[in-house]
Amino acid sequence: AELAPPRCSAVDTSTSAHGVARPLAPATLSMLLPLAQRLAQADSEAHAIVAVRFLLVAVQVSWPPIAHALRSVGTPQLHYHECEEVVRRLASLAVGVRAMTNSVRMTRRSNGQLAPLCRKLKAALEEALAGAGRGAAGRGVP
Repeated sequence: AELAPPRCSAVDTSTSAHGVARPLAPATLSMLLPLAQRLAQADSEAHAIVAVRFLLVAVQVSWPPIAHALRSVGTPQLHYHECEEVVRRLASLAVGVRAMTNSVRMTRRSNGQLAPLCRKLKAALEEALAGAGRGAAGRGVP
């Protein structure tokens, strides 16, 4: 009997039994952010759309526990440093997404799906960085 290929989506491997997305660990998110950022800047619009959707869900789901860990005095030092690395990567991502949203090339080649997603991602990143005390431009990141 032939096996069916596994179903894949941006949150398929990180969902609970109730279908609610679970947050990624800070170290995992930190490794995935630059990869997704490169894919979001790919020439293929389909790849870029999937990458931006993944980034949007990852930020929406994984950021709240990271922000909580950064504010908590009881956060273990290693975990705190992993969360700080996520903040640095988000700041870098915010710069790239800001450039993408202002890109004439992207708005010309997009069939209408990518530009609104980039604007949503930009807003989510600015909100996350503002909550981390980094401001919309990611200031304060070493």
